Amino acid sequence: MKKIFESFEKLRKIKWIGFWIFFIAIFFLNFFLFLTPILKIFEFHHLADGLYFGFSFTCHQLNSRSLCIFNNSIEDCTSNSSNLEYTKTQIVLKENKIGYKFPVCARDLALYFSLLVGTICWGFINRKNLSAITQPPFIFLVFALLPLGIDGSAQFLGLWESSNLIRLLTGFLAGFVCAFYAIPIFNFIFKNSLEVSR
Repeated sequence: MKKIFESFEKLRKIKWIGFWIFFIAIFFLNFFLFLTPILKIFEFHHLADGLYFGFSFTCHQLNSRSLCIFNNSIEDCTSNSSNLEYTKTQIVLKENKIGYKFPVCARDLALYFSLLVGTICWGFINRKNLSAITQPPFIFLVFALLPLGIDGSAQFLGLWESSNLIRLLTGFLAGFVCAFYAIPIFNFIFKNSLEVSR
């Protein structure tokens, strides 16, 4: 037990551990997002059902706001994604094609994937100092979240139902930019926990 504690203490002393923990967490989140419909395709139903259930706590999973894998392409799960339908299924039938739905909606899928892309870009830009805690000006975060906030709020209030393309674009923008703010926060938390433990 003492060796495990000493190993953990050595790990915490690595300055850039915050970045790598964040990267690994986002990588595995995306891995399971893309794995879920593949498991369903290959009829690993119990594993896929468990992942769909787990992701149901983070997303509404409505068919009309989600993407599916059809044969060799990723498309809207429904023929008209501009009309809200309250159905939630893991497998859909569209134009005589069977589709396997991702476990989160199009906006969340883009947000999580772009968070991974943003993390990789942040790591490349800061490769000489992965423990950096400086963030871009706050206004960039506001501008990145504004389209998502407007579109999501308008849909929630019933003012309009946007397309999955709009959901993908607003989610991608928000997720990509959020990485440049989240990683420095993560690094700051780990840096402070190291100083407190000394």
